[in-house]
Amino acid sequence: MKIGLASDRFQNKNITFNLSQIEKALQESQGKVDLLCFCETFLQGFDSLCWDYQADKTIAIDQDGVVMDKLCNLTIQYKTDLLIGYVERAGDALYSSCAVIAQGELIHNYRRISKNWKEYNRTDCHYCEGTATCEFLNHGKRIMICLYVGLKLFPELH
Repeated sequence: MKIGLASDRFQNKNITFNLSQIEKALQESQGKVDLLCFCETFLQGFDSLCWDYQADKTIAIDQDGVVMDKLCNLTIQYKTDLLIGYVERAGDALYSSCAVIAQGELIHNYRRISKNWKEYNRTDCHYCEGTATCEFLNHGKRIMICLYVGLKLFPELH
């Protein structure tokens, strides 16, 4: 399995531009990698949240929405799987999440379990963390996603 790490330019709060960067990277890496990985919150931009829930919920995306459908279709078009960080909206909750999309399907969604992604004094109960990390299969390989201090929360991973 060949894994590519993309470090393309993104624009905060500009999903359309960021999708164009993802597609450009997929074009350039087609046939060279099996899985193309983008950084935390790449889809919306690393500094896209303002910590006002009413504003932030508009930049977050649903797993079953139009933007995720576009990402799924890109994996089919370019025959390359994606791992991409994004701000997820699930009901009234917001998460710092990581989607793994393979052959047009969301095969894994990791919700960051450490709390360091948000500003505590400016956020409320809408800004949530995941509770677990687990393995999934991609190209026959067992993979587990865990960010930053999440590794400290699971000493069995060391």
